Amino acid sequence: MSDPESWSNESFDTGSDGVVLEHNMARLGVDPASLDLLMISHRHWDHTGGIYDILNANRNLRVCVPRSFSAHFKSDMKRYGAQIMEVKKAREILPGFFTTGELEGILPEQAALLKTSAGTVVITGCAHPGIVSIIETAKKYCQRMIMRLSWAVFTYTNSAGFSDNDF
Repeated sequence: MSDPESWSNESFDTGSDGVVLEHNMARLGVDPASLDLLMISHRHWDHTGGIYDILNANRNLRVCVPRSFSAHFKSDMKRYGAQIMEVKKAREILPGFFTTGELEGILPEQAALLKTSAGTVVITGCAHPGIVSIIETAKKYCQRMIMRLSWAVFTYTNSAGFSDNDF
């Protein structure tokens, strides 16, 4: 079970722009060099666009990607010093921090699962495999109630008139 005092620094996806990512991290008081792990949900540009900015600040960062990522992308990250961790199946990556493994769907994708004393937090990118599939996988591997679901959606536009409270 993960408790805040024992957590390491993980980041999930990078958004489309490294400048925006670094600005947001600075506002949260997170130094990119302090990251222990970067998990990338899938290969869309709006989830990977800031990766090289992070790798410039943290040359030995462990980067967890679905196995289906292209050899070119993985080799490019290695040139920046990244330690690539390819995943195909669900597993614990750090104490209390899991990957669902590479889930099949329109586009292969992984989600992150964080076990806490209050339940499991599910963090997903676009949820291309379907949110039901992601939740079912989370239940199977964490065997705890789902406490919170977070989507890492970086391309939000307000053309439908939603307020920030709707998300």
